[in-house]
Amino acid sequence: MIRGVLTVAYTIVLMVVLAVAWLIYTVFRREEDASSAPILPEVKGKKWDADKHHHDEHEAPVTAEDETTAEPVSTAAEVEPETPAAPAAAKDDLKRIEGIGPVMERVLNEAGIFTFAELAARTPEELQAILDAAGVRRITSPETWPEQAKLAAEGRWDELAALQDTLKGGRRVT
Repeated sequence: MIRGVLTVAYTIVLMVVLAVAWLIYTVFRREEDASSAPILPEVKGKKWDADKHHHDEHEAPVTAEDETTAEPVSTAAEVEPETPAAPAAAKDDLKRIEGIGPVMERVLNEAGIFTFAELAARTPEELQAILDAAGVRRITSPETWPEQAKLAAEGRWDELAALQDTLKGGRRVT
């Protein structure tokens, strides 16, 4: 009788432990999957248009009439590679801002924010809208990002370090 009760109790405990382990695994797996999720499907109510961001804005759209008279496409060796959205030299390491990690930096880059000056020119509300549109979890807050970015853009690194000592995840803790 006691042996049967113990067996049932051990089975229940084992099932509870497995259920908790599975729950923890799925929660952490979702955080990892967030880094590979598509970024910025819409920003401020506008759908993300990949074609718009890969062609010159001044280039006229191709019509069916143009296609019939168009010259043949040149070979891959003749085609020059597309220039990136921002030259590598013009990019700042946005991860130096408290609360911005690799995923947040990628989201900001895809929204057209590559430098400290560009980040400083945004409001916390605009930045939060970008994060919300990208579906990024609220583990950090952009409330101090413009202030930090302004200090970084001006090269005031000591003041930035002092400010960051009072922050946790981009939020003021003192």
